[in-house]
Amino acid sequence: MKNQTIMNRKSAKKLLMVQWSRFQNVCIELEGSTLVTGVNGSGKSTVLDAMTYLLTGNTQFNKAAKDRDRTVLGYVRGDTRSNGEARYLRNGSVVSYIAMEFSDPTLGVPLTVGVCIESPSESGKPVSSWFICPGAAIDDIDFTRIEGNALRITPKNELTVNGEAMKLSSFMGRDRGTEAVLRALGLRVDAAKYRTKLLKMMAFNPENNIDQFIQDCVLEPGKVQSLEELREQKRQFERLRELYESLRQGKIQLEEVLRQSDEYEKKKRVLRIRELMLSYQALREKEEEEKQTKNRYQALKDQYGRLTERAGELIRQQEAAQERLRIAENNDMVKGMQESLDSLKRQIEEADREKKNWEDKLAQILKLKKKISALIKLLEADLPSLSSENTYLETLEQADGETAKKREAFDAFREKVHRQDGIYEENKIHLQDQCKEREKEIGALQEKIRRLESNILVFPAEVENARNKIQRGLEKQGIQTEVHIFAELVQEVTAPEWRKAVETFLGRKRFYIIVDGAHCHKAMQILQKERIYDGNVVITDKLPETEAVEGSAAEILRIPNVYARRYANYLLNGIHLCENLEELHEYPKGGLMRDGMLAKSYAVAMMDMRRTELCLGADAIRCQLEQSRKELEELQVVQRADKEALSQVIKYRDAIKEIDWDGGHYDFGAAYGLKDCGKRRDSLVKDREEIEANPDLPQS
Repeated sequence: MKNQTIMNRKSAKKLLMVQWSRFQNVCIELEGSTLVTGVNGSGKSTVLDAMTYLLTGNTQFNKAAKDRDRTVLGYVRGDTRSNGEARYLRNGSVVSYIAMEFSDPTLGVPLTVGVCIESPSESGKPVSSWFICPGAAIDDIDFTRIEGNALRITPKNELTVNGEAMKLSSFMGRDRGTEAVLRALGLRVDAAKYRTKLLKMMAFNPENNIDQFIQDCVLEPGKVQSLEELREQKRQFERLRELYESLRQGKIQLEEVLRQSDEYEKKKRVLRIRELMLSYQALREKEEEEKQTKNRYQALKDQYGRLTERAGELIRQQEAAQERLRIAENNDMVKGMQESLDSLKRQIEEADREKKNWEDKLAQILKLKKKISALIKLLEADLPSLSSENTYLETLEQADGETAKKREAFDAFREKVHRQDGIYEENKIHLQDQCKEREKEIGALQEKIRRLESNILVFPAEVENARNKIQRGLEKQGIQTEVHIFAELVQEVTAPEWRKAVETFLGRKRFYIIVDGAHCHKAMQILQKERIYDGNVVITDKLPETEAVEGSAAEILRIPNVYARRYANYLLNGIHLCENLEELHEYPKGGLMRDGMLAKSYAVAMMDMRRTELCLGADAIRCQLEQSRKELEELQVVQRADKEALSQVIKYRDAIKEIDWDGGHYDFGAAYGLKDCGKRRDSLVKDREEIEANPDLPQS
């Protein structure tokens, strides 16, 4: 009979989780002894909790880690455990499913058991309904379907098995449902006892004591009635122990594979980054080559245009000379001289127009040279070396025939200036942002100084806001009591030389909120209800009554308020004031020196007291006022320097924008063209004068 019961037990094949924690629609294949492993936070406990909830209705989730924050509601809605409105991943009405598919070794047919969990709202308790589908696999049940690009979760009343709708009577509550599930799986045990045993197994750490784990959690309890039963128990024990050892070795191997896989992925990622860096570097080189090629192309294109223009001029000159030759050959001498003279006059006029054109182009080049020289002088500290370009940039107006070199020098200079202009643009944005933020700081500091000059002690705005909320909350309940900040209750620091060190040690605790002990719990309730994140309420009614210890930091604070006095004693009685390092060495649990050396819990550290703002004592306003005025002056000095730097950057950028950087707008051969044009005009004038001086030419 016992063997028959074992044979009727089913083997798990699949686990489906729909809208369970971060598992939206996940199906896990199960085969034999399945190992659930992974790093912390990967969802191991979430999977086990789903299985135990389905099989036993267990709600004591993650028992081994003693995690009490996990609930059915949290799992169904996807609790992120964060504060605020975005705590849950799923809002509105939510339907979740957990289902497991089993195989029947005797009948050879599948069996699916499941639970449907309906959560109508975030505040309502979820309703769970168990169901059993004999002869059906998970794939035969339409838990979900794809509609467009969205996943639709099937409601419980629309669930179908092999196309047939499930009856409402098929769904059961927890107690009846879990009992039916266990019976369907061939387990003749009480669901409550099985749930208890599962919890015990999940809370047990078998790695430290596998023998006890097998004895307590695996083998069935009961009296041994024969030697054969004892031998059978031993055989099962040995078999389970071997199985555990095999699984343990498998886990070790998997961890090693995972480690090596992570190492491989890390090296692969580093290699990929290096390849990308090399590719990027090659890309930049190609881009630079492309830019230089485009510049050379533009220079040659401009040169071609000028040569084409020059060729046209030479053709016109050739035609004029041929005309003079024709006149000389076909006409008599006097008529020929007159026509030649008229032709020369026309050519001289044309040469004058050409000369004027060259002079305009040269004037443009001279203006460009002047602006470039001024820009080089203005940016000499920021521009890289210009030795290779300077030779040609300084001789732009000279007729030396180096037109192409001048164009290349201009293009190279333009690229350097544009790169520097990009840096100026970044600096400008950075300086503008800094000045804007610092202007706010200066405004806040000026407002703080104004309040201090009005004899109002200034605390952090968020602390004042928290205090005011608690004060209003108490008044709404008809409670008339003062809500104080700890710092304002300290009347005097009797040893001023220790003041900065003590205040630095206290830090934000100086701004904790003190209320009368009788109303402390009410203040705590307001803190929770109002979601006040920036306020700390001292639990004054639980503070022990103590006296200030002689030689401690508590002794130098004079505090009339009884609760503030107790809190100061609690914080500072254990901090001994030490004159030197040797004395500090004698107080490893709590010691403090004037320069900020602090010994605490057998460790020593140097506190940074430079930014500590004094808040304790009646003269705190005077101290804060002095410190605030000093900070304001320092901020204003830095602000002036940054504004001057910003003004200088804007000046540099304006100077860069004044220059037309389009090389096509300049003729770098203007000086040479003007010189050549002048020579031709002089030759034409000389020819004209020779004809006019001929005595055979009739005088008009």
